[in-house]
Amino acid sequence: MEVNFNFEPITGELQETSEGGKLMDLRTDKNEAGLSILVRDYETGKPVISNLTLSGIKDITAAYQGSDFRFSIDKSGKVQLKIDAEGYFFVDREEPVSANTETEIVIWIEPLGEGKSMQIDEIEFYPGSSEFLQSAEPKLRRLKDFLALNAGIKIEIQGHVHSNGENTFEAQKLSEARAKRVAHYLIENGIDKTRLTTVGYGNTMPIFPNAKFASEEQSNRRVEIKVL
Repeated sequence: MEVNFNFEPITGELQETSEGGKLMDLRTDKNEAGLSILVRDYETGKPVISNLTLSGIKDITAAYQGSDFRFSIDKSGKVQLKIDAEGYFFVDREEPVSANTETEIVIWIEPLGEGKSMQIDEIEFYPGSSEFLQSAEPKLRRLKDFLALNAGIKIEIQGHVHSNGENTFEAQKLSEARAKRVAHYLIENGIDKTRLTTVGYGNTMPIFPNAKFASEEQSNRRVEIKVL
């Protein structure tokens, strides 16, 4: 089953903040408690004008633009946040919120720079294969959109696998095949192939060298990108 969501951009009144950002205040009562979302540069702490997509609570599900956002929340639940800004790595988060409670969420986004890297969670493959799981599609689209927004950068796509012991020929080839599979997806979806290089690291760079849990093993088998 495929489910599609259409987000209508909200272009409410933006107010200048004292730090040079842009505040979008969508509370029905400016004195009531609510949800505040602040987008900040990881290195400088300054506000970043960004595109924020919210989902999870019907009344505020939409796309917004600014650096500071305030919402009325009359029911508890979880919100999914997607933050995109030109010149920065994207951020996806899920956060709990409570009705009629003052909640502040600060999103730190990292500026792009040569040699900086990012792990792309949820790009997963069938065991022993370079075929994507169906659940990988949303994050592949996120990566494609990130590259479209930041058209001036080139990236190295890195494949990593989990296996015990020394790196094997099979582990090395599988990691290379998975990195190439990601590049192939991006090229098929409009990204210039000259912006992409691929490399496989086998199991030589595990996050958890002595993984004891399935979640740690999954963290070892991952896709990362590095800005060139």
